[in-house]
Amino acid sequence: MTASAPARFDGAQLLAALRAEGLGFGRYEIFHCLHEDGRPIYSVASLREPGTFDIEAMPTTYFPGVAMFAVLPGPVPAAEAFDEMIFSARALATHLSGSLTDERGAPLTTLRVGKLREEALEFERGAGPA
Repeated sequence: MTASAPARFDGAQLLAALRAEGLGFGRYEIFHCLHEDGRPIYSVASLREPGTFDIEAMPTTYFPGVAMFAVLPGPVPAAEAFDEMIFSARALATHLSGSLTDERGAPLTTLRVGKLREEALEFERGAGPA
């Protein structure tokens, strides 16, 4: 998700939005949506190098965007992880007036969401159970 250029996300608003989505700051200095077993369902990293968040400085920092990702296989089926991540991404984009983009920076269309979801399912089928 990116801010509309040349704008940046206000760190205080980003932090509030991430917390409102139930994401917690943790391992690797990024945010995670955690399963009840403590493993991440999906994570959120900064698009600012090196991708981490300085939680103390975050309220006074501006961000060009965030990257959301799930490590598969994970604690829940790939479809569930993907759907939760997309739902959260849409909520964050709405809250922050951001734009959803794919890994190439292109607008995230409904067609592309479907393709990415199918890729996650195919990967899970090939990887076997967690």
